[in-house]
Amino acid sequence: MTAILKPSTDFLTSNKLLKYSWYFFEVLVKSMAQHLIETGKVKLSRNQRFTASFHHAVETLVNMLMPHITQKYKDNLDAARNANHSLAVFIKRCFTFMDRGFVFKQINNYVNCFVPGDPKTLYEFKFAFLRVVCNHEHFVPLNLPMPFGKGRLMRFQDLQLDYSLTDDFCRNHFLVGLLLREVSGAVQEFREIQQIAINVLKSLMIKHTFDDRYASKSQQSRLATLYLPLFGLLQENVHRLNVREMCTSQSMKEDLLSIIPTASSYKLDSSLHKDVFGVISGTASPHTSTPNINAVRHADSRGSLLSTDSGNSFTEKNSEKISSVEKTQSGAGLGSSVLRGDKLDREEIRNLLMCFLHVLKSMSEDALFTYWNKATPSDLMDFFTLIELCLHQFRYMGKRFISRNQEGVGFMTPDRKSLTLPVSRNRAGILHSRLHQLSTMESAHTFSHTYGHVDSDACLLEANISTEVCLTVLDTLSIFIMGFKTQLCADLGHNPLMKKVFQVHLCFLQIPQSEMALKNIFTSLRAFIHKFQSTFFDGRADLCAWLCYEILKCCNSKLSSIRSDAAHLLYFLMKSNFDYTGRKSFVRTHLQARGGNTWEPINSHSSISIKQNKPRPLGVAH
Repeated sequence: MTAILKPSTDFLTSNKLLKYSWYFFEVLVKSMAQHLIETGKVKLSRNQRFTASFHHAVETLVNMLMPHITQKYKDNLDAARNANHSLAVFIKRCFTFMDRGFVFKQINNYVNCFVPGDPKTLYEFKFAFLRVVCNHEHFVPLNLPMPFGKGRLMRFQDLQLDYSLTDDFCRNHFLVGLLLREVSGAVQEFREIQQIAINVLKSLMIKHTFDDRYASKSQQSRLATLYLPLFGLLQENVHRLNVREMCTSQSMKEDLLSIIPTASSYKLDSSLHKDVFGVISGTASPHTSTPNINAVRHADSRGSLLSTDSGNSFTEKNSEKISSVEKTQSGAGLGSSVLRGDKLDREEIRNLLMCFLHVLKSMSEDALFTYWNKATPSDLMDFFTLIELCLHQFRYMGKRFISRNQEGVGFMTPDRKSLTLPVSRNRAGILHSRLHQLSTMESAHTFSHTYGHVDSDACLLEANISTEVCLTVLDTLSIFIMGFKTQLCADLGHNPLMKKVFQVHLCFLQIPQSEMALKNIFTSLRAFIHKFQSTFFDGRADLCAWLCYEILKCCNSKLSSIRSDAAHLLYFLMKSNFDYTGRKSFVRTHLQARGGNTWEPINSHSSISIKQNKPRPLGVAH
């Protein structure tokens, strides 16, 4: 094989070898197995099974095959793809017979043949190779630490948990470290490459989650430690994840507006009521309001590269144009200081956040506390920004919105080209599209039972995902509050950390949630109020004002159970205020509730009588 792969060989012969390389690699693997059995070397340690000359021959073969894969894909794509897959399968099977350190070296040599800015095809080759290698049945043991010193193995308990892609992490966990590094570099490329890399990572984590060998909770928590550097990867790109648009088409946006408020309405709502709460609390200062998620700034060197307004997010077409221009400027190395400013696509954002949530849910409390203790204030802000983004990306849209989207898939909209044609020619195009729509509606009516089944499954899946994300974030918040109560209570709760944690709690009430999730949210809010009574009743009145306002909005819900739970929470807030003052009064909560009532619309279904009065200034009271 090495003789045929030489540059002096006829290209037709070398192309044939690339096409049928799987056969030669199969023969080589079987010969290795037969050699070990016949010589009895199968009982020896792996580094003593084969001679140094054989190791050199295998390394030479890999090094000579790589230029053919990276250069001949333009002329003979199928042959190059077959050779790449055959090489991946061969290296994967080498783990069975050879020393894993030698096999790791061949994998590293393979990856070094690729550079940032490669064409999409080469990225497909590289991640197809990594997908095959990482699908090894003993992937987890292969990522255990290598022996250090005289045969001493580093224990899991002795490992320093790394939450970023450090050299020590990649040395101790080679395969997963290599994969995360490549994903980190691919995220800086254009959209198609991002999708390929993220899908490889997601599929690998799904495989480990449903592996029967690692079904227990303790095993899953140890597996989660392999993906802890994902935290650092997401924090480096948090400015690119802050996208809350659910749809790109104008029609779907209009449907969304008819069901839930958009991110811009949250901003408008925030700015509208900021001065009102300042008047109520008697401190009409712009610094007393809870900061918006888009206002979080980073203190490190990458702060100057972040986009300062997520409202000016690029559309899909513009982002692809910009990404194609910046493709050659983006660095894929670990220490690269060049970070892209364009937003990731919604599908990639959801996949990354899903991986993040899985690690967050599976990891142990000790690992979480270790991360929070090591994290800088900026990293903590990024962490809570990430979990708030999770709530926005996986919010429950409701059955009506999902069914509308399912129905809209089958209808044909006028072609973009037909919209620019003259009137006489455009009429024919519109008539043709309308006739096509009528036939589509007829077929849809014929198979309506199938569509109804799909709608039901989609609604159930979205509801389950939204509830699971909500419960995961609630559990994480409760663990953090339990360990960092002193820091949160500093300055009577008037500190950035408390404001950020409270903002996440408030986010639960600001975005659509399922009925099951809201029951748990109200329970968590009662515990939050009980633990931080001094913050709500002695500190600044902003937190109490915002909470009262959002609770009153829930009292305006169409569901009686939500109205009842919201009324109970408001009563609990007043009772806590009353008990905190020595059973003298609950003036603060009463004033904030009255102030919130003046801005709430009247709803006949509401359990609380709401009036629309003009706001009047109210003094500060505890």
